[in-house]
Amino acid sequence: AMSLLNYYVGVLRLDATQYEELDNAVRQILLKHHAHYQPACKERLYQPRKELGRGLHSAEYRSEHMLLLLHDTLKQGSATSTRRAAIIAVERKAKTHLALIHEFLAVKYSLPEPANCATLTVAQRARLYSEIRIKVLHKKLYKAAGNEAVSVRDSSLWLAHGNISPREEASLC
Repeated sequence: AMSLLNYYVGVLRLDATQYEELDNAVRQILLKHHAHYQPACKERLYQPRKELGRGLHSAEYRSEHMLLLLHDTLKQGSATSTRRAAIIAVERKAKTHLALIHEFLAVKYSLPEPANCATLTVAQRARLYSEIRIKVLHKKLYKAAGNEAVSVRDSSLWLAHGNISPREEASLC
């Protein structure tokens, strides 16, 4: 699904809510095949395995990165390329998600300066952790990560390299 999404981001005119719907559809498929539980922490799906996550990519977060890169690339080349300048002008006139990506990200993640890939990654990860801190059970798992005696990386090795099914992994975490 992600390889198909990688191809169509920026080509099809999808907005942010449609990318969220794609993530929901992927989660429904995971539920159907018992790889994820309904009451489980959906934010854990999108965290790296070394941080006790499931290592999946979010269509919403991936599209934000790709649209940001595409917009910045078109903007940089618009001074030397009339085609890129025309694309930027048409997108701006139509007020598409691509044209408004910087403003969208600034509002969504409360970024004080224009976003780049590094600040966007940090903001997305911070948003995941802030959502986890709201949940009663899941915040206990990540609260222990601040303890010096606990190694999240070593604790997650058995998840990444163990011989357990996705269903067992979900229930153990």
